[in-house]
Amino acid sequence: MKTVAILIVLLAIAGTSLFFQENQSSQEAVAYSKFIDWKQKFNKVFSSEEEDSYRFLVFLKNHQYVQEFNSKNTFELGVENQFAALTNEEYKAIYTSNFIRANNQVENEKNDQQLISAPSGSVNWVSKGAVYSVQNQGQCGSCWAFSAVCSLEGLYKINTGKLIDFSEQQVVSCEPKSFGCKQNLILKKRNKKALKIFFYQQIFYFIKFFPQFFSGGYPEAAFAYVASKGLETAASYPYVQTSNTKTAACNYNSSKATFGINKSYKKIAANNPDAIHTQLLKQPLSILVDASSSVFQLYKGGIINSSSCGTDLDHAINVVGYDNGVWTLRNSWGTSWGEKGYARVQYSSGAGYCGMNKSASYPTN
Repeated sequence: MKTVAILIVLLAIAGTSLFFQENQSSQEAVAYSKFIDWKQKFNKVFSSEEEDSYRFLVFLKNHQYVQEFNSKNTFELGVENQFAALTNEEYKAIYTSNFIRANNQVENEKNDQQLISAPSGSVNWVSKGAVYSVQNQGQCGSCWAFSAVCSLEGLYKINTGKLIDFSEQQVVSCEPKSFGCKQNLILKKRNKKALKIFFYQQIFYFIKFFPQFFSGGYPEAAFAYVASKGLETAASYPYVQTSNTKTAACNYNSSKATFGINKSYKKIAANNPDAIHTQLLKQPLSILVDASSSVFQLYKGGIINSSSCGTDLDHAINVVGYDNGVWTLRNSWGTSWGEKGYARVQYSSGAGYCGMNKSASYPTN
């Protein structure tokens, strides 16, 4: 009898092991099918079989993270956007700004992110026609310019009744106090082997601890520049940095500029969501957020309400709507990210989810 019992136990263990192996293989097969679709969607052709295999392993790891995260949270991550085959270290090095991070330490910072009584009063500047279609900054570190121009476009619409697509490129190339898009040193060409990943990670850490030498800017610098110089339309001064991370030379033509968009700008006190809400009822705002987490990298949809999205500011976007305790944010990473380029975030106290309460500003008449 003992022998029979032992055999039964061994068979059960073997069956369980086989089940997990088959289940794992099934998950990998699903991920690989998604990877093929992802490559077709973004027209990705890697330079070698090794590179393709490595990218799939990264994609698979992100896919596994997404599955686990989605099983435990009320909003959704996915592997449908352009960042799905990047490690989080690569993504941070390419698409977030250490310049912003290094210069936005808030004194007596509160990171409690408590759910509090949300104010009444809703607004949707997208439906009001004051927000231009979602743009894509590419690998240029120009989030600050896109954020500022979105706020300026909103103010211009409110003042004149006309929504005009203004030039982010002029701001990137001509604003004298910022660093254009030099931030993103890593790198259009993807590493072929894991050894190169290690090398690039070292560059990333170098950038992290020497941010003053690299790029980025602030929406406020863009507001001040436009107040003194005016701003051309995107039609007369188009964006050229989508696939080019070397900042283009300034070709500003004052005769083509639209003057009088704004006179100056104001900042909202840190960690004051009520003040953000009050001003948002009047116009779209520029804000800084922490975009460094895998949560932000792979965000697909739903209302962000997790502290997994940090509070160390490294990316500029816009807040363009509010309803029933939920903010609507507009990003500049194209429509494949998030909810067709937008995100929703739960209203909260302190720094707010993704740090969105820490630094908000807007252009003034």
